Amino acid sequence: TSDGRSYLGLSTEMEYAIDVDNTASLKHFTEYYFQVVPVKNGKEGLYSKPLLVRTQPAVPATPLITAFNYTTVPGEIIVSFDRKWSISGGIIKEFEIFYARNTSDYNIGTKQGVLSRKRRQSQGSVTADSAAVNIRISDLNPGEPYIFSMLTVNELGLQSEKSEATAAKTQTGLPGVPTITNRDGSGRDAILVKWSAPTITNGQIMGYYVYYRLDNSFNDVAARVTAPFNKLYQNVTGLEEGFTYELAVSAFTEEGEGEKSSWEEARTRPKSVPNIMETPVVKVVDWHTIEVNWKLLDDGLTGIDTFTIYLNSQIDGGEGSSYKIPNRNDRYARITSLDENTSFTLSIVAENWIGTSKKSAQASFRTPKKPVYLRVWVAGTITGGVVFLLMCFFFLMFYYFIWKK
Repeated sequence: TSDGRSYLGLSTEMEYAIDVDNTASLKHFTEYYFQVVPVKNGKEGLYSKPLLVRTQPAVPATPLITAFNYTTVPGEIIVSFDRKWSISGGIIKEFEIFYARNTSDYNIGTKQGVLSRKRRQSQGSVTADSAAVNIRISDLNPGEPYIFSMLTVNELGLQSEKSEATAAKTQTGLPGVPTITNRDGSGRDAILVKWSAPTITNGQIMGYYVYYRLDNSFNDVAARVTAPFNKLYQNVTGLEEGFTYELAVSAFTEEGEGEKSSWEEARTRPKSVPNIMETPVVKVVDWHTIEVNWKLLDDGLTGIDTFTIYLNSQIDGGEGSSYKIPNRNDRYARITSLDENTSFTLSIVAENWIGTSKKSAQASFRTPKKPVYLRVWVAGTITGGVVFLLMCFFFLMFYYFIWKK
């Protein structure tokens, strides 16, 4: 009312308790004077003696953990939360997050392959000021499960209830997962597997493990080979010819081995005929000589016996010539006695004991015209005639100018 008082009408004479939460005009943690007066026929009687009462302070609302985020630092986690400002609880002073290692969900498997690991915090709490919307917690055990809960503290020191426990795993101290980019049978007993490095290394990668096992194996046991840190491929050998294998790759640091990549299938190659697909390279040396170089993509896993070069010219009318070349590592041949000023096409096949490859792509070239040379005797005759005429000229000059006088 105008005099600053509020009234609560009571219909009968008995004891009443006034609930602060149901009296909108009252504030939390505020002093009020209370008086009671009887009313009869609309007229007030005598007021009771004023009683000074302080209302109870409000307890802050319980915050809610909403998300977990990770950094590149092992054992570090960022906890995000909803502050719950919509519920009055006085002025917030700080937030506190409690954490403890979740031993009921501890996975001993994360410790496999560990060379050395520093034991860090297993439990504790972290506080943040009233402006915070997330809290960073560091120096936890890398790659292990923790449970988190939090509460709010207002300026009067009153605490909210703890939020429900929420589980999360800290950032692992082990390297991330490599990605297999290619795998293919490189031989009758070998598979070449390639991969990309993990995006998160958590330290210096010391090397990679390449696991392999037969597809549809009745057990999960896999053999492995080790590749150096600067080599993102490995030729896995000693396998069975024509079988399908599963392969996976993991990285390791001084902290231990990281998680394996997904298993990828590849098949070793059976013996077959060789394969030449690249176009031979032809170099024209002179009007009747060429040099040929070529690459063998696949020897069929049995080795090569011979190469055959097929040469066709416009003059041949399609019949052409062939040249048998023994197998050599330099993949080179020199062919002579060709026709001058002629266009040729050239292709190559390889042969092993199983069969002959398809012809390579054709290379085209043209020999130049044969150069014209003066014979030695013609050149000598001309030179001699010139010398004779010069001698006659000098003799006449001598006779006319000197001897005659």
